[in-house]
Amino acid sequence: MILLEPLEKATILLSAFSYPTISDIRFLFLGIQQHLDDYIGEEGFSQSEVASSILEKIKQYWEVVDSFTIV
Repeated sequence: MILLEPLEKATILLSAFSYPTISDIRFLFLGIQQHLDDYIGEEGFSQSEVASSILEKIKQYWEVVDSFTIV
């Protein structure tokens, strides 16, 4: 499934690290958000609602990550 492919890759990548850094996490979160935004705006995409739900949940997590990493 193309929609969930970046989430799968992020899970595999972060699971492979013994100690993932915040820069790894920030990079992946931003990429996933962009990917989901692209699918939400795509006409004729049958899973826009699913992409929107996933994006909203990721944005909730992103607020936590972002607030703790701003210097």
